[in-house]
Amino acid sequence: MKAAKALLLLICILLISTEVSSQIRSKYLRRYRTRELSFCIGATNFIGELGGANRLGSETFSLRDFDFPAVRPTLGGGASYQILNWASLKTNLVVGYMRGRDKWTNYESREKRNIDFRTILVEVSEQFEVYLTKSKQSRTFYNLRSARKGFNFYNFPFTTYLFGGVGLFYFNPQGRDKDGQWQYVLPFHTEGQGLVPTRKSIKQIQICIPLGIGFKYPIGGGYSVGMEYGLRKTFTDYIDDVSMTYFDYKYLKQNYGEEAVSLANPTDLIYLVPGEQRGDPRDKDAYMFALITIYKDISKISRIRNFRF
Repeated sequence: MKAAKALLLLICILLISTEVSSQIRSKYLRRYRTRELSFCIGATNFIGELGGANRLGSETFSLRDFDFPAVRPTLGGGASYQILNWASLKTNLVVGYMRGRDKWTNYESREKRNIDFRTILVEVSEQFEVYLTKSKQSRTFYNLRSARKGFNFYNFPFTTYLFGGVGLFYFNPQGRDKDGQWQYVLPFHTEGQGLVPTRKSIKQIQICIPLGIGFKYPIGGGYSVGMEYGLRKTFTDYIDDVSMTYFDYKYLKQNYGEEAVSLANPTDLIYLVPGEQRGDPRDKDAYMFALITIYKDISKISRIRNFRF
């Protein structure tokens, strides 16, 4: 009986000790996981009816649709938190300037269409980063624990990663009328949005799916510098205000005025034939970012080298 009680007491002590040890380790793991702030600057490129190769439509995520004249600046920032040894979550804010113009192509029907657009695009996203390699300088309490268990993917001079996620973006396109003046186009419903059931009004806040790859290199003092390339899949075809067919210009003028007709077809009214193709709704718009990023590690202790387990 005494032996049984002693054994039971020993088991309880071991369980309590294990629980306390687990809590202490969990506390340290949370404390020493990498936390970073980042600032980025770079370039953006639009892929849609008014951006891409010398053809009428576009192919989402096709590199041949890269349109060099449409490259415009972008900047942003973010904050990331390491949730696993091999992954982090990053909250990102990016503001980009999108541009597209039919005159930048040799495709005949696009030159006749002669539409020109620009917009500021603001994106907020949550991205899941998966590390392919980790730099030696990024070793922390958390890294060392995994390394002693045989997991070793950080003996590299730099960190590389893939990312994917979900985000929201806002846009408000402008177009040029026949006189070359810039106008915000959405109030003019250039394709008859809202006038017939099949043409719904455009929502300026839309969902996007970020996908891409990046790397970063530590430069000391808790700072790293990196590059990132990402594509954004969207579920709208109206970032450039071009998607379907020309709407009846008489009905358009009656409801939204002569300026709506001018923005719908800035070339000449003789080309504005109701029902004639203006865009291709089967291919949704997309855009890409190429960013140079500065990271700052704000972890309480960014490097632990001699912790014993």
